[in-house]
Amino acid sequence: MRRTLLQSIIFSATSLLFYFGVQAGWGYYRAQHYVPSLIKSDKSAELLEKQVVFGVTISTQGILEVIGFFGAGVLLFIIGKFAFRAFTGK
Repeated sequence: MRRTLLQSIIFSATSLLFYFGVQAGWGYYRAQHYVPSLIKSDKSAELLEKQVVFGVTISTQGILEVIGFFGAGVLLFIIGKFAFRAFTGK
């Protein structure tokens, strides 16, 4: 059981890194290929703030997303491993 738990943690960490890596890569790609449109620029004009606040904002949403994704990966791996054993008879 210890080996299965270690494998599931490694699987979950790898899938978590892949998930956020794909998001970062897609954001980088979109930022590099962004072309502003002068025709649509007047339709999306918004009132901008006159002051800017600097600082750090701590949000629990990102932490909960990482913990939930990690836990789901661990459970998915364990369920998949036992289902594979049940179907193959090993």
